[in-house]
Amino acid sequence: MLASAIAATQERPNPLGFAHCDSIVVVLVDGLGLENLLAFAGHAPNIVRAYKNRPESLRSEVPSTTVLSLASLATGMRAGEHGLIGYTVLDSQSGDRVNLLSGWEQGQAPVSDWKVFSTLAELHPEQIRTIAPSIYEKSGFTRLTLAGTEFIGVADLEERFARARIESRRSGVTYVYVPELDQAGHRFGPTSSEWITGLETVDSHLQMLASSGARIVLTADHGMVEVGETGHVYLETLDALHDVEYQTTGDTRCAFLHLQNKDDVDPCLEQLTLELASNCLVATWAELVEAGWQVEGSSRALTPDIVLLAKGEIALYDRRSAKPQSLKMLGHHGSISDTETRVPLVRWNV
Repeated sequence: MLASAIAATQERPNPLGFAHCDSIVVVLVDGLGLENLLAFAGHAPNIVRAYKNRPESLRSEVPSTTVLSLASLATGMRAGEHGLIGYTVLDSQSGDRVNLLSGWEQGQAPVSDWKVFSTLAELHPEQIRTIAPSIYEKSGFTRLTLAGTEFIGVADLEERFARARIESRRSGVTYVYVPELDQAGHRFGPTSSEWITGLETVDSHLQMLASSGARIVLTADHGMVEVGETGHVYLETLDALHDVEYQTTGDTRCAFLHLQNKDDVDPCLEQLTLELASNCLVATWAELVEAGWQVEGSSRALTPDIVLLAKGEIALYDRRSAKPQSLKMLGHHGSISDTETRVPLVRWNV
C-alpha cells in the first residue's frame, strides 16, 4: 500500500493502480477487517459508500496480526523477507521467547539486531510522514519498521485527522495510524457497542478528511473474530503434547509450537490433527509456504515446527506462558479465515 502510494506521487506505475498525484493520505485502521466493516455497514455509511463505488480488498498473511502487516506495509516486503513472522517468536540466537510488537523495552535483543531490511521511508527520504499516537514515537517497533519517517505524534484521534488534513496539502505520502478500533475489539469484542462507536467515529473523521479534497486510501492490517471463554483451547492440557517438551509462540488464533526433540514432530502432527480436528487446522511452516500464506526467507526468529490455525470461534492459549490479562480478551485474530485475513481497500479521490 505505501509502496504504491509513493509510486503514485512519483508518476510511476504501481501494483494497486493509484493514479498520479502530488499528495496522498494512507489511513490504516487497525483491526478493521472487511467482514467486520460490512457487518456494521449502517454505522460506517461513508466508508461503505466509497467501498461500494469500487469494491476492492487485500489479503493479509498468516499469522494475520499487526506485527506482520505493519512491517510489510512499511517495507513493501513479505513477512519471510523482513523476518518479523509473528507476534511472539523464539529468538534463534538467545533461545528466548520475545514479543516483536511491544517487547523491545523489556530487555530483549536490540532493534538493530533484528533490522535486516530498509524501510520505504529510508529508501525514499522525505517522502513519508507518519501521524500516530504520541506514545509510539520512540517505541522499538516504530524504530524497527518506520525508520526514516517524519513522525508526528498526536494522541487524540480527532486531532490526528485534523493534522492529516493539514499534511495532505504537502507533497508526498501521509500515513495515518488508527489503533483505537483494534483496542476496543480486543477488550470488548468486535460486535460490542464500544467497537461500533469507534467505527462511527472513524467514519465521521474520514468523511471530513475526504470533504477537504484529500486523496485517501484506507486499509487495515487484519480483521477480528469474537471468542468467549467457552471457546478457549488450553494447549498444555492436550493429550498430544502431554509427554512432549515444547514452547509456544505466535498468536491466540495461530499458535507456533517449537518442539525440543525433532523426532516428536511427526507423531505430534498426527496426534494433534486427530485431537483438534474440529477446532484447528494443523500444518507445518513449509505447508504455509507451499500454500502461499508465507514465503521463505531468513530471520532471527525460529520458524515453528507445527502451526495450529484456529477455526470457528476458538482461541488458543498456553497458560504456561500466556499473560493472565490476555485470557480476558474477546477479540482475536491470527488465523486463516476470511474474517481475519480479508481487509478493505477503499479510495477517495484516487
